Amino acid sequence: MRSAILLAAAVTLGCGAATGRSSSDGGAADMAVMSGPEANPPKLATLILQSYFFTGLAMASATATFSTYDGGMSGPCSVMAAGACRLRSCPRDSDMGGIARPPMRTNVGAGTVTLTGPSGAMPLAVGSDGSYSLSLGSAKPWDGGESFTMSATGDAVPAFTTSILATSRPRMLTPARPAMNGPTPTVTRASGLPITWKAASPGTLTITVATDTPTAFLALLCDAPTSAGSYTVAPEALAALPADGTDTTLTANVANTSTLMAGDWPVTFTVENVPNDDAQDLPWIMGITWQ
Repeated sequence: MRSAILLAAAVTLGCGAATGRSSSDGGAADMAVMSGPEANPPKLATLILQSYFFTGLAMASATATFSTYDGGMSGPCSVMAAGACRLRSCPRDSDMGGIARPPMRTNVGAGTVTLTGPSGAMPLAVGSDGSYSLSLGSAKPWDGGESFTMSATGDAVPAFTTSILATSRPRMLTPARPAMNGPTPTVTRASGLPITWKAASPGTLTITVATDTPTAFLALLCDAPTSAGSYTVAPEALAALPADGTDTTLTANVANTSTLMAGDWPVTFTVENVPNDDAQDLPWIMGITWQ
């Protein structure tokens, strides 16, 4: 049961809290954090190619969302520097207890959107909410280094073509993922959190330490090139997280991103993986205990 809970956390952290993407906001939450004063851009195009591939679960998908917003309200989440990392804070809705959501955006069309890769050209389907999606099934979609192209024939969003190289899937070494129902690793805040993995490329490995508080969901995000093979989350970064936070989890995501302008539309194309551990071929996700 704990593995199932942590796997759900990986999907959430890898595709929501860590990146700020969600099906309803078209990526606006993270854009609010990363783009400074323009907290909710009037036009936003987000293309995402994701893969989870390990023992017991294999799935991959492509999504595309093109959205507009004509209001002035910013998203509820904020970001601040925490040493060499950044701390993302999303307040809880005082009535519901869940994470407060950013303002709703309106999805628009981009014509026919097609993903082209090693398996050929595959059109994405348009959903009832105006977003685009494609399931790539349970076969391993890439090993790393393959080229993928996303193209659109154009509509409200002008036609475009953008390409990217797929990321490798790093094997995480330490901290080692605990065995089923095993004790969680203990992290000494004053000593930092050293993390090692088998070097891979291309891409950026984002390490996430996330915790709940009564008023907010906090995620400490630290980036390292996947080719580095190691990174230590410094004590001053860990100090940004409260020691009494609950359900504290450690996970990682590896991504490669390209950007272009389609007319006055900023288009971001991201390909990402959840890394595996080296011993059990399971997602590198774990609860941690502070010391």
